[in-house]
Formats: sequence, structure tokens, C-alpha cells
Amino acid sequence: MLAAGVPASLYGPELYARLGIDAGGAPVPDLLIDALPHPGYDPRTHRVDPLPVTRTLLDGDTLAVGGRTLTVLHLPGHTPGCIALYEERTGALYTGDVLYDGELIDDLPESDPPAYRRSLARLERLVDLGVRVVLPGHGRPFGPDRLRDLAGAYARRPC
Repeated sequence: MLAAGVPASLYGPELYARLGIDAGGAPVPDLLIDALPHPGYDPRTHRVDPLPVTRTLLDGDTLAVGGRTLTVLHLPGHTPGCIALYEERTGALYTGDVLYDGELIDDLPESDPPAYRRSLARLERLVDLGVRVVLPGHGRPFGPDRLRDLAGAYARRPC
């Protein structure tokens, strides 16, 4: 997905429309930022450009990054290409958009809720293998008990 670029806007209503998100009556902020990165920055110019693919990451691959060895976990559902990275030595699990402490989004055009359930069940099993801290793409880090709570709550949601 990143190789093709992603829909982007710093204007809430425009971004929701591009992603096909229904706010369900909740207020959508006009501008999604409250400070400019530098004087003269124009939010209308914001975009997420495509990234060159240099290597396809497969489930189980390991990456050496900054003295850390991270294992790639393919976890589709939120979007088809979602991954998490697990560092066995420290028990750190980098979950990106797969899991964070909040309402999990599974209604994007490319979301697959049954695949998401399977992915979260896989994450829940990692707790028994030594996950000590979850580092999400949104919000604050949390521990293995919260991982179990979030994954379990999603599994209990009506389909």
C-alpha cells in the first residue's frame, strides 16, 4: 500500500471522505493539526508520497535494526499489509496500527474483520511467549494484560 501512496489530508472531513469513513454523527475536526511544522506551512499541500519498495517483508523474517533483532509478524485485518515487529530479547512488540489502546478501526475500504480477529488472536498468544510491552503506533505503551483485554474485547464484538 505504501508503494502506491495513501490518501491523505490534514482536513478531517476531506480525509474521512477519501478513506470512506463514516463518523457516525461524531464531530470531525476541520483541521487535524493544532500547530504548523514551520511558519508558512500550507496544510493543503500535505500528501503521503509513494515509497520505493526495496524488499518484501514476509512473516517470520528478521530485521537487524540499531542493534535490535526484530521478527516480522504479518497481521492483516486493519489493512492487508499490516505488520508488527517483535523483539524477543526485550519482549517489545511494535504494533503500529494493528493494536493500540482505543477503538480498533476495521471499517476502512480495505479492512477485513475476520482476518483482523485472527491477527489479534495471534497477538494474544504472544503474551505467553514473553511480550512485556506493547508499543503502538498511536497512544502510550501498555503491558501484556492490556493486550489481552483489547484483543479479547475485539473478539467479543458482534460481526
